[in-house]
Amino acid sequence: DEDSGRTQLSADPAQLQDTDSSETLSYEVVSLDTGIQLFVGSRELLVDSTLTAAEFAQLSVEPAEDISGVFNFTLNAIATEAENADQAFSGQVFEVDVKGVADVPTLTVRNLRGIEDVDVPIVDAFEGSLTDDDNSESLWFKVFLPSGWSIVNAPSLVPDPLDGSIFVSFTDIQAGAALRPKEDLSQETEVPTIRVRAVAVEDLTGPSIPSTIDTLSDE
Repeated sequence: DEDSGRTQLSADPAQLQDTDSSETLSYEVVSLDTGIQLFVGSRELLVDSTLTAAEFAQLSVEPAEDISGVFNFTLNAIATEAENADQAFSGQVFEVDVKGVADVPTLTVRNLRGIEDVDVPIVDAFEGSLTDDDNSESLWFKVFLPSGWSIVNAPSLVPDPLDGSIFVSFTDIQAGAALRPKEDLSQETEVPTIRVRAVAVEDLTGPSIPSTIDTLSDE
């Protein structure tokens, strides 16, 4: 995944067709997608870099920070005849699937003051931001509302039946989603508490309920 750092490549090596031990096998990097790096030990391999058969077994790949997706690189397997240095080439494309991992978002909350029976814009209550800037994540807020409260002007609301919370998207908040207080509520009758958690979701379509959300969050 995108946060695992350098990972040993799991791939079968090329095989020499000539079995008389007169040939040696080596490899050359032909192409390499932006977003990944190849290494043999501490040596970084670039396009046109060569490596031995023994080094191929040590080949590792490292994705750039906070990047996910499918990346490719191409190696030429080279058979070299010892007697006359004659060479034969065979290319192979390797696919690297870097799984996205949600990073902890930021969260800022504020004390609320409002007018009885008047909706409060959520932007006045809390806000957050993503810390992964590769555009693979969406920002949501898991909100625990007091009895009698609701969220309005938020078409993408996702209720969580497991704990009674509601997920509201950053997009809806920016578009005007609001908190609707309990009817006839005033500080003379009660002072409610709203709990909120910022949630980074690697799937841009939003949280999946009631399945477990594969995210990191900050409360």
